[in-house]
Amino acid sequence: MIARALLLFVAANALAWPGSPARAEPSEESLAAFDRYLAAFREETMTPSLSVVIVHDGRIAWEGYYGWSDDEGDVPTGPETTYKIASTTKPIAATAIIAESLSGGVSLDLPMAADAGWADTCDWLSSSAIPFGGGGTQGDGSVVAAMDCDRKTTLRDILDMRANGDDFVYNPIAFARIDRAIEGGGGRPLRAIVRDRRPRLAVVAHGLEPVAEGEALGPPVRVRMDDRAVRDRPQVIQPLEH
Repeated sequence: MIARALLLFVAANALAWPGSPARAEPSEESLAAFDRYLAAFREETMTPSLSVVIVHDGRIAWEGYYGWSDDEGDVPTGPETTYKIASTTKPIAATAIIAESLSGGVSLDLPMAADAGWADTCDWLSSSAIPFGGGGTQGDGSVVAAMDCDRKTTLRDILDMRANGDDFVYNPIAFARIDRAIEGGGGRPLRAIVRDRRPRLAVVAHGLEPVAEGEALGPPVRVRMDDRAVRDRPQVIQPLEH
């Protein structure tokens, strides 16, 4: 049984850009100190399970596992321990859907109305007291628009968190309907899409060109590294496994 309270911590060194100084790999002494700190941190915070990975120059330089992966304390945490990652799955699902659209399996212009329950969900949500549904004012004074159910909302809008109009509004309930819309429009189940189209790490040579056999997912992303110039960096995944 997976522990109810979990923490997944990932430490990663950024890839060095051309002309930038190389980052030194962590020393054994610093890693040993880090290991002691994490072990103490887990006990002090009563975190049942903790997995840590340090990535350096595109490879795993160090990994550590602490605690237990079950409530009974019988199974130590290890490389195979799974965690509930909650809304972190949204960008994973969105990336898989984009890959599916590039192969013609689904259109990003698919209307959310392809979901038979979309209209009722939108009517309920837009009239609710939930800020990302019925609108409202946040603590910082910014105004959140209510969902407009007469708007021809598309799958693209939902993936872009534009369910409430042109402004970015995190709307997890609207996002939770994408699987129904895709299947309602004749597409494959989202579970199958994510399984087949899951992104895997690909090395970006010199920060600009994808390595051999890599595939660009979409238009380049504008990236700023510290105070250096903005560079165009392609989004890349390795060929999909079938």
